Formats: sequence, structure tokens, C-alpha cells
Amino acid sequence: MHVTIARTVNTLTVLGATVALLLGCYQVFRLYGVTGWVISTTEFYYASLACLLPLVFLHLPLKKGGRPLWVGLDFLLAALSLGCFIFFAVTARESVDNAWSYLAPLDARIISAVGLILVIEGARRAGGNVILGILILLGLYPVWAQMLPLVFPGIGLTLPDLVAYHMFSEDSLTGLATRAFVDYVIGFVLFGAILSHTGAGQFFLGLSFSLLGRTRGGPAKVAVLSSGLMGSLSGAVTSNVITTGSITIPSMIRSGILAKRAAAIEACASTGGVFMPPIMGSTAFVMASFLNVPYFELIVAAFIPAVLYYVSLILQIDAYAGAKDLPRVAEEDIPPIWQTVREGWLYVLAFALLVYLMLGLQQEGRAPYIAGAAVLVLNQFTSGRLSIRGLYDIIRETGTILVSLGSVIAGISLVVGALMASGMVGTLTNDMIRLAGENGLLLLIMGAATCFVLGIGMTITAAYVFLAIVLAPGLGKLGYEPMAIHLFIMYWSMVSFITPPVAIAAFAAASIAKVPPMSVGVEAVRFGSVIFFVPFLFVYDNKLLMMGSWEEILRAVAFAVVALWLLASACQGYLPLGGRLPKGYLRLPTMLLLAAAALCLVFPAEYPAAWVLRGVGLAMASGAVLVCISSDGVRDRERSRAS
Repeated sequence: MHVTIARTVNTLTVLGATVALLLGCYQVFRLYGVTGWVISTTEFYYASLACLLPLVFLHLPLKKGGRPLWVGLDFLLAALSLGCFIFFAVTARESVDNAWSYLAPLDARIISAVGLILVIEGARRAGGNVILGILILLGLYPVWAQMLPLVFPGIGLTLPDLVAYHMFSEDSLTGLATRAFVDYVIGFVLFGAILSHTGAGQFFLGLSFSLLGRTRGGPAKVAVLSSGLMGSLSGAVTSNVITTGSITIPSMIRSGILAKRAAAIEACASTGGVFMPPIMGSTAFVMASFLNVPYFELIVAAFIPAVLYYVSLILQIDAYAGAKDLPRVAEEDIPPIWQTVREGWLYVLAFALLVYLMLGLQQEGRAPYIAGAAVLVLNQFTSGRLSIRGLYDIIRETGTILVSLGSVIAGISLVVGALMASGMVGTLTNDMIRLAGENGLLLLIMGAATCFVLGIGMTITAAYVFLAIVLAPGLGKLGYEPMAIHLFIMYWSMVSFITPPVAIAAFAAASIAKVPPMSVGVEAVRFGSVIFFVPFLFVYDNKLLMMGSWEEILRAVAFAVVALWLLASACQGYLPLGGRLPKGYLRLPTMLLLAAAALCLVFPAEYPAAWVLRGVGLAMASGAVLVCISSDGVRDRERSRAS
């Protein structure tokens, strides 16, 4: 019985994903010029949601004691959801022409009420009870907005009017978040699934071993580089952990790294893929919609911060390897780089094609379909060619990811719509500015803390959307660059993948390392401590977002790398040019000296006395190096006398 249900769900998932992908291709490539059948954008969004959202009730059934409670009810809810969205799609033009978001007829109001309940329930199943609480509190806020006049005043709406507004307004269910999901995310999820099933993970691992295997702490650095490369093209954290971590985590453990730390390194490395261009995960497309900028501008701005994220991880690994005297990878286990590139030419070509389409031609919508089709075609000329079953698995995996992601995004779209309808956005923004006393740094810290807390129970997209509405306008009023603000919010929302108690990436890595998940989450936060410093760098120095001359950008990057190196050394107790940090009463002062030097080095050049501070920072760093050299030399002499 369970096997039959599973097969049915898989078949329906493949069917729904196929139709959604075909719809996406039809719109993106403007095939209506050939067929003459024009689908309006509103019809397109409703039809795409109809293909995916009903399936959440089948993928995530109600359970009791770990077993499905009532399968028939789940299928009924899926059928009702499908019926509602088909109705929305069929009547899309009429609802726009007749302003149903305010003047919907009775039958449309009834169907929209059913649809709203199902969207909320689908979001709950995909995102958990925290999402449900937020949807009830904020998604329905206009209903009780006028009941709280002294706290968060807002424009009130009756429940029937709010229901119609949510389902038919272009500011709610089919708003920015949903449009970004349908226009861009669907295609890029497909592209990531194609890469995963054609062996891209193995290629990136081989390339990473070729480049970094001979260095100190090689296996851990391989994990960072391979996960970063894979993440840059897939944007998926959990699948990245599973794909690369199944090889890198055992390799790190064999090199002498503790199992929980090996899992933490992989979790941190895979998490960064969400921020690494050119794909950057689903949240980036939502961000481009919020900022109303072409996606390629976002890629350019995010490139240096993403590289700094991975540089900070590699620097920490290098310091850790030096402190622990970790061995390098055996020479026979390192593949020749040219052989690796020659065998993985398919993925090099896919990467080049994707970057050209997105940056050169600015075809963000078409890029994943063209690059994915190219990989599938060229794959047939390799030894690992896909079968029909493999293609089926690609579409099934794509559908499975899109069902959960789409359900959460649809739910969060209701929050956006409710805050817009009630006018609460301006109130929250002004309250946060007042609370921070118009202190920009304090407001940034408050935002980072809020991201951290929201990440405990929300997805990165949900946390980002909420703070993009509430926090971003306040920081904008204080003079911060909008691109920097939104990247800051996305960066801190991303951290939810490695922060307990949820820490999805850490939990996935823990299952491979066979260690307690919570210990991996704690270790990931501790080991990745330097990465929390990166977002403050690009917020205060926009040259790290490619805003400035090349000379200014390179200078800012150089100082940022040195600062990260000093912080990594302080955290791991080892300074690569100076040796181990001293023990005893000198250890803490040396760590503080390194941290202070790092802070001095990253003051932007336009700040008063910035170059004086940078000079002071270099002097303090030099002093710390001398202290470490002296201390390490004393320890070596003591060991020599003892032996």
C-alpha cells in the first residue's frame, strides 16, 4: 500500500514539475510568438503554483507516531488546492480587469477563502509551526491592526476583504517573492538537479584535490573549495552537503580532524554556496526583485563578499592545521589537474555558458534552461550518459525541491501583502530607528541578531523577506547603500543553515560523520566565527561590492584579507608567519592584539584618520607576529632540551 502511494506521489510530482517547466520555457522563450496563444503573467503565476503547491500535501502528509494519519485527507486537500488555483488561473484576467482584490464576487470570495487556508497549511507543512505563527500574526495583521493603535497602528481590513486581497492582489500571493520563484528559481533548481545527476560533484572534488590537496590541511580545504564550486552552480545547501560531504568528511577524519569538526567544516562550506555567484540560491532572485535591479548587478556585487567568506574558512583551516600539525594528502591520492579538467570539460563549459548568458547577454531567465539542455545533450557523448530513468529522477528531484520551497515562498508572500496593505512597514521601520537611537551600527547588530533568531525556525528566504521589508528601509534612511543592506540581510539569513537548534546543513553533515547533530551545529558556529565578520566589512566599505575604481577595490580586498587572516589566527591559536600563539598570561593579550589590528585595517579610506588606523593595525599585527615567533622559538628550545 505504502509503495503504491509513494509511486503515485512520485508520478504526480514528475507530472507537476514537467508542466511547470514547460510553462516556464513557454514564457521565457516567448513561444507564444509561434503558437499565437498568449498567457498573461498573472495566469502564468497561478498556473505554475497550481502545478506545484497542491503536491505539498502529498509530500508532507499529516502524521501520527511517524506514520501517515489519513492519506485520503491529504489527497483531498491536494485536489482542493489544485481546483482553487485552476480557478484563479482561469479567472486571472477577469480578476485584474474587475479589481477582485477589492470587489470580488461571492463565489470568488468563497474559493479564495479555501485557497488561503490551503496556502497557510501548505506553508506550515513545509516550513513548520514557526511559519504558521508568523502567518497568523502578520499575514492576518490587517484584521486586528486597529485593535493595537498604541503599539503598531495600521490600516484595518475585514477578514473577507483581506482574504480577497491576499488571493487576487499583485502585492500578496502573486507578489515579488512568488514572481521571482516562478520566473527564475524553477529553472535554476532544474539546472542544479541536472548537475547533481550528471556527476558535477565528483568533478569539483577532483579539481579541488588537484589544486589544494598538497597544502597544509588539504582535505579540509578541498571540502571548502569543492563545496563552494558546487554551490555556485546549484545554490542548494543540503544536497551540496550530501554530494560533496560523503567524500570530504571521511577524508578529513582520516587526516586527523575530529569528526564533529569535519562535519562542521563541510556544513559551513556548503552553506556559503547560497551566497556564491552565479546562482546564489532562490533568495537572491527574490532580492533582485526587491531591489528592482538586473540579476547580473547582484552577482557582481556579491562576488567579493562570497570569496571573502571562503577565504576566511580556508584561513581558519590553515591556522587550525598549523596548530595541530595536520598531515597533507598523500601524493598518490591527488589527481593531475589537467587530467581532471579534461575529464570534466562538460562542467567547465556549463559554467562558462551560464556566466556568459547571465553576465554577457543578461538572460537570467533563459540561462538555466539553455545551460541545462547543453549539459544533457553533451552528457550523451560521455561515458556516464543519462538514461531515461536518470532524466525521470532529475525531474522528480526538481519537483520535490520546488514543492517545499514554493509552499514557503507562497506563505511568506502573504506576510508581504499584509504588511503592505496595513501600512505597517513604515511604522516598524521608524520604531527600529528610534530603538537604535539612529545609530547605524547598533541597528545593523539588531538586524543580525534578528536574522539569527528568525533563522532558528524559518528558511533563509522567509527570514530575508521579513527583514527586507522591516529592516532595510530603516538602514536606507541612515544612509547605507541598498545593495549592501540587502546582501547583509541575506548573509545573516544564510547563517541559519549552521546555527542550532535547526542548523539543517550541520544536521545533514552530522549524519555522514555519525556524530550528534547539535554538537556539529555548535562546532560550526565556533569554527565559522570569522565569517560573521564579513558582512560588516562590505556594509561599511562598498568598494568590496565592486563600487569604485579597480585600484580602490583591490586595496580594500587586500586589507580585508589581511584582517580576516589575523582574526582566523586569533580564533585558532596559530599565526602562519609567526607560529603558535603564546601560552599562559600572554595568550589573551596576543589574541586581543590580533583582533584590534584586524579592526584597524578594515576602516574604509574615506573615513577620518583611516590611514593612521591602518598604520596602527599593521604595527600591532607585526608586534603579534614577533611575540608568536619568540614564544614558538622558546617552546621549540624547551622541547629540544627535553628530548
